[in-house]
Amino acid sequence: MRSMVFIFSVAVLISISSCGSQSKKKKVALKPGERPEWIFEPGKACKSYELCAVGEAAGSLGADVAARKNLAKIFETKVSSELNINTTSSSTVKEEVVTGRVDEDVQEKIREQTDQVLRGVQINEIFEGKDSFFALAVLNKKQAAKRIASEIEAVDTEMRAYLNDGRRSSLNKALKKYYLRNNLNERHQFLSGRRISSPVSLRTILNKKRKKRELGTTVKVKFSEVGGISEVNHLIISHLLENDFKVVTGDNRNSKFSILGSLKKEQQHMNVKGFKRYKFFLQLKSQNKNGEKIGALDFDTVQTGRNLQHAYENAMPEIRQFLDDKLGELNID
Repeated sequence: MRSMVFIFSVAVLISISSCGSQSKKKKVALKPGERPEWIFEPGKACKSYELCAVGEAAGSLGADVAARKNLAKIFETKVSSELNINTTSSSTVKEEVVTGRVDEDVQEKIREQTDQVLRGVQINEIFEGKDSFFALAVLNKKQAAKRIASEIEAVDTEMRAYLNDGRRSSLNKALKKYYLRNNLNERHQFLSGRRISSPVSLRTILNKKRKKRELGTTVKVKFSEVGGISEVNHLIISHLLENDFKVVTGDNRNSKFSILGSLKKEQQHMNVKGFKRYKFFLQLKSQNKNGEKIGALDFDTVQTGRNLQHAYENAMPEIRQFLDDKLGELNID
């Protein structure tokens, strides 16, 4: 189901972007009752460096969209079947299994990058039949591979920077970049027939993370949340575990660091019946073992909803992104 949603989202995006693209649309004139060969065998209408698909609909625009959607399906299916993509995020180094919540983050980035690649799709043929229209969508694999190679180069730059930084949060980001790069590289291999060697090995990243984990650094978390909900608290703990800390709760005075925080709400005026507006304030501070403040983070967002719970749910994506980006700045490495 998840892969189907992915393919559909890709297809919708590229169909929207097609309105502004320079598609080469050609009307094909044939004898009455005849249909062009590419409708039945689109591969014969493609060059060796192209990927093609056909779409059918009641109108020409619908056929255009259907062809792009079908090409998106073919692209992902071929990549998955021929290269056996592993979308999980577990790896082994010296019999130690290192797992993380990188799958969702990586897949989101992969969706974005695949969308960019498929924006290069063109409609090369259109045929008007008796009852429906047909369109031939074409992707130039050479050009698509160049776009992916450029993205891989950018990921490599970020990955090296995170590795050189060496902090726990940076090492975790480097790991996510590695998995993103690997997925992009699989797509590049499908399109071009070759892989691009990585400047950083997975073993190097995982060994650095293992050394951090072996330090056994403990962090105490104390967080109060809106209405007793504990989602943000769980997010913070999850991030700390990903970054190879040991998390303790309660009155543990032996922890090396502490994170204290709260999520508060403030209802604001809204003159729309059936909806309420809330401003959410997230505050975090970190302390060392002596109780001295060593870092702080503040964030706020305004969201609407049918009630507090609904507004809270709408605020969570921004809060989650803030924690992803900034939690490493609490100076608790």
